[in-house]
Amino acid sequence: MLNPFRSLTIRLTSLLVAMVAMSILVMAGLGYTTVDRVGERSAQSRIDHAARVAAALVNTRQPHRFEVRLDSEGRPLALVLSDGTGEAMLEPQQGDAALLSIIAEANQGAASFYRLREATGEFERYATTLRDSQGKPTPAWSFGPAHPAYGALVSGTVHVGQVPMMGRLRLAYFVPVLANEARVVGAMSVDIGWVDDLVAPRDSLRKAIGLWSAVLLLVVASLGAFIQMLELRPLRAIARFSHRFVSGEPERQVPGRGRKDEIGDVAEGLGRVIALQSDLERLAFSDPLTGLGNRTRHFADLKALLDEGTPAIVLLLDLDRFKEANDAYGQSAGDELLMRARDLILGELEEGDRLSRLGGDDFAIISPGTADEKTAQALARRLMARLSVPLQLPQGEVYSGCSIGIALLPRHATTTEEAHRKVELALREAKARENGPCVLFHEALNEAVQNRAKLARLLRQAIENDELTLQMQPQIDLRSGRLYGFEALARWTHTTLGPISPAEFIPVAEANGLIPALGQRVLEKACALARQWRDAKFDFGRISINVSTIELGQPNYVSGVREALARHGIEGECLCIEVTESVFLQQDEADVTALFRSLRGLGLRLSLDDFGTGYSSLGYLNRLPLDELKIDRAFVQSVDQDPRKRNLLAGILAVGKALDLTMVAEGAETEAELAVLRALDCGVAQGYVIGRPVSPLMAPIEGERLCGAFRGAKTGAPSQVPAMTRVA
Repeated sequence: MLNPFRSLTIRLTSLLVAMVAMSILVMAGLGYTTVDRVGERSAQSRIDHAARVAAALVNTRQPHRFEVRLDSEGRPLALVLSDGTGEAMLEPQQGDAALLSIIAEANQGAASFYRLREATGEFERYATTLRDSQGKPTPAWSFGPAHPAYGALVSGTVHVGQVPMMGRLRLAYFVPVLANEARVVGAMSVDIGWVDDLVAPRDSLRKAIGLWSAVLLLVVASLGAFIQMLELRPLRAIARFSHRFVSGEPERQVPGRGRKDEIGDVAEGLGRVIALQSDLERLAFSDPLTGLGNRTRHFADLKALLDEGTPAIVLLLDLDRFKEANDAYGQSAGDELLMRARDLILGELEEGDRLSRLGGDDFAIISPGTADEKTAQALARRLMARLSVPLQLPQGEVYSGCSIGIALLPRHATTTEEAHRKVELALREAKARENGPCVLFHEALNEAVQNRAKLARLLRQAIENDELTLQMQPQIDLRSGRLYGFEALARWTHTTLGPISPAEFIPVAEANGLIPALGQRVLEKACALARQWRDAKFDFGRISINVSTIELGQPNYVSGVREALARHGIEGECLCIEVTESVFLQQDEADVTALFRSLRGLGLRLSLDDFGTGYSSLGYLNRLPLDELKIDRAFVQSVDQDPRKRNLLAGILAVGKALDLTMVAEGAETEAELAVLRALDCGVAQGYVIGRPVSPLMAPIEGERLCGAFRGAKTGAPSQVPAMTRVA
């Protein structure tokens, strides 16, 4: 229900009317009270005067009949019959009418004589000047104890006040008539008129006060409401402006500014608040470098579109090689690259499209109005073409390029979070592809993420429940034919999913922080197996385990290896730690050197895995305490068919020999490849042509078999190596 008192005009007008009404009531009350008092004093003065006049006239006209007894101020207290007997003198006499007429005329009222009838105890009027409404003498009348004056009269005292007469009230002065100085035998009354006639001016004044008060209040209320409506019009305009501004309308000019009154002060204050709000909005929703919308702005725009149900294309763009430009030329070059990229992207957008920088080198584009796949891909191709050209920065030329993920709304998402997550999945897929920098979201991407999340959960459980096992792949010394060692390979067979490839679960472990726990399990199993083989007198050489850069970065890695060796009672020479060249890129050389020396101090051998595929300098090989190099399978495959690859392999082997490192070639799969390795005097080989990974239980048997086969080959016996390629 609408509350009228919400209106400031109504409230102020009501307050004004209330104040005026109270003022009028107070003043009218004071005036009315004053008039009433004056009227009462006037009536009292008149009745008092009438009593004095009546007494004087009685004393003058009938001194033989009455003796007038007065008080100290000359007012009559009683009329005493002169003869002392009384009753006979209170009978109608010839001069009564004339006397009463003179008294009535002098007082402009009426006068009457009464005698007390002892038989009835009532005062009976026997002479009067009163006339009825037709001017005729009033009929005989008497009053008894119920009359207001009766009590005073019978006690011999005067009565002054209102008395009933002919159905109305008159203001009268009753004087007792005494006989024998004490006995009441009658009374004389003098009045000054009807009471309602006497108070008529006062009643008229009261009505006039009420009428004019109402008129005055109405005038004040109307005039006050009109004036306030005019005065408050700018305030109402300010209120309407505030509502429009809060609703998002772009109006910025505050009404009322410039006035030299309180409303002008309010308008000025509101203007400052709006300016501050604009600054806060700019800080909250703008990227300080590019001036584009920031992440918050992007999510707000997404939400608004989804709430409205407007179809839209969402693109997430990531600059390629931004970090390289930052590292090569400094942060100022990176900032300049972002500004150039902003301008190039804006050059391909149409009116209504929104560009935001989410952070780093990530830009988000929202193109409302359509959710067409071809339109989205066409826009993405134009953007990639724009950003594929070299950019001339003050610091130098930069070639960037970009990767783009695309999502269509509301086809792919109905919530802000879902939309951003899916376009991020598309961008991640685009960055993972070498020749596919533009990817439209499809449900398989979401399924892959869910599968990875599920796999991560299952892998965590598998590590905690020790469900992972080791497979051992043998390594043979090609010069002596002896068993050089085994590489421990982690394997996972799930109870319902079956065997899961390391190429699948190792990246999941890296992405979910499970590598340290997984590596610790492999280390424990390798140590336990080495202890078991030592106890069985099996000369296994060494067990190689792959250690990631993440594990080496753990502050307690060396102490953990030391404790594992001590726990299983084996020497460090039983293990070989294999690391990749990425360790040199992700850690300081001094830290890596100190770590390697600590591991060497425990007796462990150190091997550089996948040599030749990374970015490490040959200087590292000369400075770091390494024992062997593992040549990546890319340099071994088809080496017998490609002379250039053979020469490259020979160079790698020469470098290793010059540094006095044991060279281990992995990935040998054919006899021809193995023959080339022998011819180039490679120290150790590993691959399917030698032996496939086997369980720890089969490893000793397979090792003896391999050694026998290679010894037979060296003595001229028929070679058994081809048969070994069929070992499960």
